[in-house]
Amino acid sequence: GIEIHRFLELSQALLVRFHDGNEKVVTEHWFSTLLNGAYSKHEITAFLNTLSKSLEQAREAILDRDRDNIAKGRRARSASEYWEQTPFVNFPLLKSGLNYVCVDHQVLFACLEHYIYNRLRANNAKLFMAHFGPLFEKYVEKAITETGLPYIPETEIKQKLGEESTAIDFLIADDDSNIFVDAKAAEMSYQGKSTHLSTELARSLETSAPKAIKQAHAVLTTLPQSDDPKLVMRQRRKNYLFTVTYSELYVGSGRTLAACIGEEKIRVLLGENPANLRIPLENMYVMTIQEFEFLAEAIRTKKITLTEA
Repeated sequence: GIEIHRFLELSQALLVRFHDGNEKVVTEHWFSTLLNGAYSKHEITAFLNTLSKSLEQAREAILDRDRDNIAKGRRARSASEYWEQTPFVNFPLLKSGLNYVCVDHQVLFACLEHYIYNRLRANNAKLFMAHFGPLFEKYVEKAITETGLPYIPETEIKQKLGEESTAIDFLIADDDSNIFVDAKAAEMSYQGKSTHLSTELARSLETSAPKAIKQAHAVLTTLPQSDDPKLVMRQRRKNYLFTVTYSELYVGSGRTLAACIGEEKIRVLLGENPANLRIPLENMYVMTIQEFEFLAEAIRTKKITLTEA
């Protein structure tokens, strides 16, 4: 019952209330200074109701999660519950009379950060990602453009290597380095976030970081030798890979990835010549779009070069 841009504006207002972590409660009346024609009472109520549940509703939501686990053949709750993601990230406010009690201000911030994405994705993830994926890729390209570095997108890579070829989303040239960039509008599965099993983690990541490694190497092995500094698609002395994701995958570097899922799994991805890992693990990075934007801005303002970074 509220439009997206209005939800985002009210989210910022709500963050003001809880930014220092000392406040615990908010009411509809707290938003009264916004009721001067900018917002209606209906919008304020709809916004708060979207983020909240009564104690009875919260209890039922947690029991629903238990029932869902049982239906999927898992335990309702296990020892891992203590380090899993809190269910209150979906409803960080508890409604009690006229008061909306904040369970924890950091949980509220985590909820608001990806609320729209999670809400839209929940109805039909496959359909949503079919639209969101290309938009996310264009957004990553916008950040690359801001750096001012020469680059070539996937469409042009495929024109040169063949439409049937496996290609990376972008190839950036920086001095004597090739930086392969793959935009993955991916997120870690719920099981992947809390598992201690490398097999489960590998399964959660298979369409993101490991796939990007395979795509980057497929392009790298076909790049021509050339001394032309203006040519983007050519062999260079150093190679790097950035996997840019929408959500945090908690991976960080190629070394961490190999430690989590096994270096052998990464080498097997490379097919016929698994020993030929031409991008060193320490030159692979998995970062969120926010982190990539910070990096792009540092390069745009000449604070550092991409290779130096």
